[in-house]
Amino acid sequence: MMDPWARRLRHDIVKRAVWAARDLRSLEGAPSEGDVAALRRGLYDLRDEEGAAVTARSLWQRMRLEAPRNTPELDRFSEAIEEAYAAVDSLPAGLAAAVSALLRIEERFEELARSLDQHT
Repeated sequence: MMDPWARRLRHDIVKRAVWAARDLRSLEGAPSEGDVAALRRGLYDLRDEEGAAVTARSLWQRMRLEAPRNTPELDRFSEAIEEAYAAVDSLPAGLAAAVSALLRIEERFEELARSLDQHT
């Protein structure tokens, strides 16, 4: 059973960050303006628990403070968030790199969730 904090993290950040990347991972050719906007929204246009506009970075900073325990995977997840920002900020160039960086957020989340389960 997944830790409640991890479930919230998956819902509030991970799903939103990777949604468009999943759709675009097999795109060939140049991304459309809509594609680029969708990838950016996954990091820059989220909502917090009160419905206020928030970025993935700021929401993660808040959520990390509430993490049930400190594990090395928290740092790896933070790195994945920062790598995704760097890749998305370079769009429209480097679409494949941006998609990969966003999908890595999900991989790091899975590692983080497993690390929390191991300590319960």
